[in-house]
Amino acid sequence: MLCWGGGSIVPNSTQRDRVLELLRASGGAWVPAPELARIALQYGTRILELRRLGHRIENRTEMVNGSRHSWFRLVTPQPDREQQARAWIAQARSDAETPGDSLSLFPDNGPLQRHRDDG
Repeated sequence: MLCWGGGSIVPNSTQRDRVLELLRASGGAWVPAPELARIALQYGTRILELRRLGHRIENRTEMVNGSRHSWFRLVTPQPDREQQARAWIAQARSDAETPGDSLSLFPDNGPLQRHRDDG
């Protein structure tokens, strides 16, 4: 296992997962871009993906001796949206497997009811 800031990161996880874990492990502290680059060379793309999933990630840059330095931090840890979506889909599927249920928008409630048209 790889470790950063007391957190553990599973080597087989995706780069996006590893970036998120590193940001979470920092506890809201600023994480230098070179540290992110060690786990994901295209860390900017992974940051964008995480933002699109609803994570609030701030960045800041400074010029130090003519060189630009960047840092990132997770502002408010958000629940893993993908995990929430998978759980919701699994629940919907298990609900549909209940006898008599289906994934149809119009459940079968017996024969079609006809109504008199008084118009």
